[in-house]
Amino acid sequence: MGTVLEPGKPCPRCNMTIDFLERKRVRGQVYLYAWHYLRGPDGKRKIKRCYLGPEHYIHGQVTHKPMGIDLKGMGQDLEDIPRYSEYLRNVAKSLRNLIEDHTLPSRHARAIAEAIEELAGLIEPMRQYIEEKAKEEEEEAKAMAGGGKQ
Repeated sequence: MGTVLEPGKPCPRCNMTIDFLERKRVRGQVYLYAWHYLRGPDGKRKIKRCYLGPEHYIHGQVTHKPMGIDLKGMGQDLEDIPRYSEYLRNVAKSLRNLIEDHTLPSRHARAIAEAIEELAGLIEPMRQYIEEKAKEEEEEAKAMAGGGKQ
């Protein structure tokens, strides 16, 4: 899977527009840097670089696979939210398998259950946020459409 980051898109680290995307290869691993061209007070061009991490994670994958997590870097999706939902779904599937196989120690299961209860406490605030944010985005879209018709 290639990166969806490209010049003209917002930087996931600082949200500035990416002017150049550098891919730096070090010992077989590709690391991503977003470049932002800025003008200093003296009028000279300055470059701000944001480190975005590896294009694809190699290290850590082995230890996270049993938990159902396939680590993804910033270069694999532009918004963090798809990673959140994918990680949560994969962890849920992995936990379901551990429960069905009776291989999860009780002390681990207790700690995980407490964490799930904490996540469950976010359901209503998340639903309220979704409604509020959807209205806000709809109003912004209307304002943009209305501004373009003048």
